[in-house]
Amino acid sequence: MAAATAAAAAAARGAQAAPAAMPAPCGMPAGGAMPYAPCAQGVMPAPGAMGGAPSTPVGVFADASREALESQRLAALEMELNLVRSRYARETQMRQAAERAASQAQQEVQQLNAQLQQTAGEVRSLQRQLAKRAEQVSFGQELNQDLQEQLRQQQVNADQRLVRERGKVQAINRLEGILPKHMLMQALG
Repeated sequence: MAAATAAAAAAARGAQAAPAAMPAPCGMPAGGAMPYAPCAQGVMPAPGAMGGAPSTPVGVFADASREALESQRLAALEMELNLVRSRYARETQMRQAAERAASQAQQEVQQLNAQLQQTAGEVRSLQRQLAKRAEQVSFGQELNQDLQEQLRQQQVNADQRLVRERGKVQAINRLEGILPKHMLMQALG
């Protein structure tokens, strides 16, 4: 903590003396007599060659660091905005997919309801037809029973008539020799 306080005090004084711990550029001895030292990258001023004061003011570094922070902050905000946009796009796609699925499901339900109503109509129609057929069968059975009863009655009547006619024929045959035929017919007719 004492080193940090000393560094802050040195910075407050404006760093009027060249820092001793700073290495010389391009291998030149510290505090060299040449104001510019040749270097592989070009000509660089030697530390402290410009009167011992730094060549750029401290405020420029503060502005540069402030600009760097602002640019980092702006980059972070842009990244966050891109994340929000992508999340919004995903949610929009998911919502649209869900809406499409719901719409398809609703259409399927409507189709199934239409099929159900159609099938129910067909069932009702078949039930009516079945009831008509059952009524026709019942009527046919009653008619059949009536016709059988009539046939039986006609058979009984025919048998009785046959017996009567046989009796008449027998009576005519017995009386034929006694009475004339036309009188017998009037009597039996």
